Amino acid sequence: MFDTLEDYLAARSPARDYPGDAGLQMDPMVGKVGDDFDQLYAGTPFQFHVNESVSRPVIRPERKLFKLVQFGQRPANLPLPLFQAYWTGRYAALAATMPGLRGMIINFRTPLDVMSKFFAPDAEGFTEAGRVRRETFYALWDGMAEYWFEGPEQFAEARCSSSYQLLTELEASLFERCYYRVVDETVAVLPKRDPAPDFYHR
Repeated sequence: MFDTLEDYLAARSPARDYPGDAGLQMDPMVGKVGDDFDQLYAGTPFQFHVNESVSRPVIRPERKLFKLVQFGQRPANLPLPLFQAYWTGRYAALAATMPGLRGMIINFRTPLDVMSKFFAPDAEGFTEAGRVRRETFYALWDGMAEYWFEGPEQFAEARCSSSYQLLTELEASLFERCYYRVVDETVAVLPKRDPAPDFYHR
């Protein structure tokens, strides 16, 4: 999450935040991250811009949460604007009430190009094979929702209860296909908090 597109593009260069003899300089350990690019990714990472619909603001405790990502693809006969409205409407209103839910955000990818000025022109992502790999992934879904829970049992209990049976019924008409993935989220930079908690030094 960045304030502007310009800030995102500027993030290609590591920040000078390591104290050295001549003042702030680039952290040498950060610079070494690029040495294992081939081991981290099969090709250029997918990066895309999304419009967020916050169904429930994310409240993060100072520990790891259980996170799910839900991918949904609309039926061919359902226009995209209606699909987005239905998902962020009645469905999201009910899903956001699940016990133990710490946050819920629904994302819809936009056509904004955020890769061309971020990666080098000769990057794998701009080859024909890279483009096909990326478009194949995009073709599998029209939106994705992020859910943060205290633990997996809370999600399972909610979805198996009669109180949330309507979610299953709504999914039958809203999605051509819908699937979930558990993700291991590492928070590298905490969102800014005002006022700052006592236990953070800035």
